[in-house]
Amino acid sequence: MKPRKDLDRQLFRRLKDAGVAIESLDEISAKRKDWKIIEMCFWDFREDLMFKYPRDKDVERWGFNAVLAMPHPSDSPQEVRRSLVEENNIREALKKVGIRTRSIWDFVNGKDVPEGGIPVLLSALKRAKCPRNRNGLARSLTFSRRNDDLASDLISIYEKCPCRSQLERNAKEALAQAIAYAASEALFEELARLAADSSHGRCRRPFFEWLYKKRNKVASLRVLRRLRKDPDMGNWAKHYLRKAKAHSGR
Repeated sequence: MKPRKDLDRQLFRRLKDAGVAIESLDEISAKRKDWKIIEMCFWDFREDLMFKYPRDKDVERWGFNAVLAMPHPSDSPQEVRRSLVEENNIREALKKVGIRTRSIWDFVNGKDVPEGGIPVLLSALKRAKCPRNRNGLARSLTFSRRNDDLASDLISIYEKCPCRSQLERNAKEALAQAIAYAASEALFEELARLAADSSHGRCRRPFFEWLYKKRNKVASLRVLRRLRKDPDMGNWAKHYLRKAKAHSGR
């Protein structure tokens, strides 16, 4: 995996080719008039990296930090204030069950949520209006252990989440990731249905990876084959079908 500075430089080269010259992620916030170009280049580059380095933690971390460096132009002072007020209310709810945090992002990147915190975070996620907070809450509820009850609750939230702006899509994909980590084989039909539901746009990638990894390969591959012509996710379906073919030939 290339170090972060190399990834930054590759992104900057793409931006330069598209007519936007920057030398640091910190400069992005000053380029609001070029946001659409920056957004397109960044997400295309991130998707290329995920194809090349699937599940590489350094790539995920780089993408996460880069997203934080790119405030959406619609983030008005009023919206920022609403987000901070909402996050403070979540921190106060956690404090009532004995959990003190500086931010809802404290549980991201592998930190365990203390006992009693999961119901509070889940309740906050159901009510959250700000996509940045939904993103942080979904990531906080992403565990390596299976929990179908949690997965079912997250699915209900996922299906109601909008995905109009990039911030909303980020939050929705983080929810999909949390669902994929929590769901066991018992929820196969439910996740296959979500993977095939085009109303969720490009926020379905974690479901495709979940299908690829399941023991019931015949049923999983059947679903992925049906999705090869999906306008948003067809390339991901083909990607995991190629991986399955390569793995079976070993």
